Amino acid sequence: MLEYRGFPLTQHNARWIEQHRMDDATRNQTLQRLDELWHTQADAPAEGSALLGPAKGLATSATQRLLGGLIAQQNSFNAAVVHAFQALAANDDRRHSELLGQLRELAVQLNGLARRAALIEQHLADIDDAETALAARLVQLELRLAEHDEATRA
Repeated sequence: MLEYRGFPLTQHNARWIEQHRMDDATRNQTLQRLDELWHTQADAPAEGSALLGPAKGLATSATQRLLGGLIAQQNSFNAAVVHAFQALAANDDRRHSELLGQLRELAVQLNGLARRAALIEQHLADIDDAETALAARLVQLELRLAEHDEATRA
């Protein structure tokens, strides 16, 4: 079962998430556009309409009284949604920066481990060389001891 942040995903949802990813520049442009558009207003009667002069003012006033509360409520909601998206984007940027920092730190640690592994390999090679030399010296000493034993018996 596929998961996204601990939640099970269907194949359809996983494909949708993959298809709708956007890069940071596109995301930032989209957020900028949302920020520009979130404020809603009641449209004034169009120029050249049948309502002229005092009637136009009366119509605008009536529209404002009838729809003003709804428009204010919609504007509050729109602002909250845009601010939530901006906060999510900022959080995404922060996490991305943290992840890059952690990756850099891991790269430094890996380089250090690689240097240590090379030193260990060199030490093991030196130990192997020393063991070989020691074994050769032991063979020489055994031969001399054997010769000495033969000489003392004779």
